[in-house]
Amino acid sequence: MSDQFEIASVSTENTKRIGDYIINSGVDLYGIANLKNFIKRSETLKSVQDLILNRYHFAIVLGIPHNHSGKQLNDTGASLFLEEVAFGLMVYLNDVEKHSALIIHTDDEIEPYERLGLLSLKSLAWAAGLGWHGRSSLIISPEYGPLYRIIAILTDLQLIENNLILNQCGKCTLCVVKCPTNALILSKNTDSSEKMEDILDIGKCKGDEGCKICIEVCPW
Repeated sequence: MSDQFEIASVSTENTKRIGDYIINSGVDLYGIANLKNFIKRSETLKSVQDLILNRYHFAIVLGIPHNHSGKQLNDTGASLFLEEVAFGLMVYLNDVEKHSALIIHTDDEIEPYERLGLLSLKSLAWAAGLGWHGRSSLIISPEYGPLYRIIAILTDLQLIENNLILNQCGKCTLCVVKCPTNALILSKNTDSSEKMEDILDIGKCKGDEGCKICIEVCPW
């Protein structure tokens, strides 16, 4: 019993230090996922599962909304901001906390042949309690709305995971109806979708070309 109390106490202190660091870096939203629980719920390649769990225990997920801190960031600006914060956190975990850390970038997400997530950032964000999978395929935060950019840092530092947020899209289908290219596929429960293709036709999506209709029409 005393060992469990000591672990819980250390985890709480670690989580507070990490949280203070992230907030001071200017990130709007962050959460923590237990990788063991995440991989049980996620469609992840077996070889990657073993590799990750042998070294890392938690994922710290950072997210920023489209209107980050009152400023409209373009794709490059948003990505560079999160990359800078994530790199600083990785260095902090290595040098100050003396623990392993690994950044998961957007480009690390998808295995190109089987189309399975090596580690889906959106699924990690959901597991870390940042929000739920919206019908737009974006993670929807109850406080900030659709998250524009996400990045994760894996670590073996003992932390406390966040609780999941229940899906609150309800009957709303605005993002699906308003999508100008019909890229979104109506799904009743997006949190249970195993692959991105279940709710999004990536070939039709113009998000990389600047389309943000699904973000702009979201009531959140």
